[in-house]
Formats: sequence, structure tokens, C-alpha cells
Amino acid sequence: MQNVLEYLPTSTYQLEEKSTLKIGDQEYEAIISYNLFVENVEEKDYEVVVDRTNFKVNDKKIDTKFLSIAHQYMEALFPLKCNIENFRIKIVNLA
Repeated sequence: MQNVLEYLPTSTYQLEEKSTLKIGDQEYEAIISYNLFVENVEEKDYEVVVDRTNFKVNDKKIDTKFLSIAHQYMEALFPLKCNIENFRIKIVNLA
């Protein structure tokens, strides 16, 4: 087992990305922002947990039914439980 703390310390990362959603002939652009919390753990089955919080679209909380459903789907994926293998993060709790 590699020393995870050496390569991926426990940290919070703030991310912002531009997203384009195309529905039929219409395109919608949005700025998506969220925090990722990466935590090293000492468990038998995994070494790192990644969790997402404070998800916003155009600096606002989700306020439409369509985006709400998509957001709930993505939230169900977190937290991710991961192992470090050959300097890559491998998700172990999604099969």
C-alpha cells in the first residue's frame, strides 16, 4: 500500500467549470461550482474518501425540477470511496 498522505493530502478543493447543455436545438451555458473534500482514511477496503458539497449553478442553489433531479442523481454517487493504485485514484464503491 502506498503512503496516500504523501500524494493526496486531506484537503478541500473549490472548483468552477463552464458547462454547456444542449437540448434539441437549444443550448444553455452555465457556470457550475462546488467543493470537493478529499479525506485520507485508515480503513481496510479504501484509502481516500471524496465528497462533494455546496453545488451551485450560476452561483445559485438548484431551483428547477429538471436540474434538481439531475443533482439528486449525482449526489447519490457521493461520497466516493477510493484506493490509490499506480498513482491513480480508483473508485471502489461504484460497481
